[in-house]
Amino acid sequence: MTATDDHSQCYPAEHLSSVTRELNHTPRLWARGVRGFSQDRLERFGAAELPVVSVTWYDAYAYAAWSGRRLPTEAQWEKAARGHDGQTFPWGDRWDETRLNCGLRCNGTTQVHAYPQGASPYGVFDMLGNVWEWCLDRYDRRGYVNGPHRNPAGPSDGIDRVCRGGAWNYVRDYATATTRHAFGPSEAYEFVGFRTVLPVTP
Repeated sequence: MTATDDHSQCYPAEHLSSVTRELNHTPRLWARGVRGFSQDRLERFGAAELPVVSVTWYDAYAYAAWSGRRLPTEAQWEKAARGHDGQTFPWGDRWDETRLNCGLRCNGTTQVHAYPQGASPYGVFDMLGNVWEWCLDRYDRRGYVNGPHRNPAGPSDGIDRVCRGGAWNYVRDYATATTRHAFGPSEAYEFVGFRTVLPVTP
């Protein structure tokens, strides 16, 4: 992982986050020489094929923009997880602990294709468990109540950002395709990561 002084793809208000600027978007897990760095943690959570963790929302936003993608909206994330039938879990409506990594069963993250049987109807892996995933939207505890019926977006103000999917160290109650959670955009944990989406052009 390498740092960068190019902030052209950063979120406009990122200057409010001194932590992200200080690290130049190097995920904290890889930030050698920074207070709190741990080689043991890096070896445990930074191996190939594991989801990238310990990234802030600002980090995820900047990486997505740099790569020509973006973070999914909360509605897009949920659609990808539930399919056209609105399932409770990506694989259906019955709980099956063999289809995901949660509840400290693995005591850490697992490789991103470790649970192919847990893929969503669209073939997306790891929608539940492993790591919480940053979404583009700000968090509104009322969810989609105040938004349009089709492809609703989050509120235009607020601080916290939506996370979806549950994580390896969270109990199964959080691992549904409808559970909503949030963290501050400058927070970074070993159980929070992200995925990106490509814009669709007609």
